[in-house]
Amino acid sequence: MSAPTPVGEWFDPAAYQPTIASDCRDIDALQARVAELERERDELRRKRDEQLVLRVAAEDAARTAQKRLADATAAIANLKSRLAVFDRRGW
Repeated sequence: MSAPTPVGEWFDPAAYQPTIASDCRDIDALQARVAELERERDELRRKRDEQLVLRVAAEDAARTAQKRLADATAAIANLKSRLAVFDRRGW
């Protein structure tokens, strides 16, 4: 049986230094991209929340306008009926 080969003969850590450096750059680039995507996500969430607030406000304004329209229509009908009474009485 032959003697075991020393690790240094089949594994040279220096040979992996360029790969490790490249991997570190890749990791840094990926972390920067993740941070960028998180900022974009936060911005989109903020815009979505703003749109939700605007939509709720618009729906509320539409309900208010509908109520005012109904009130105005009722007031017009009331005035027409009063005018009809005056016309019948000849005033």
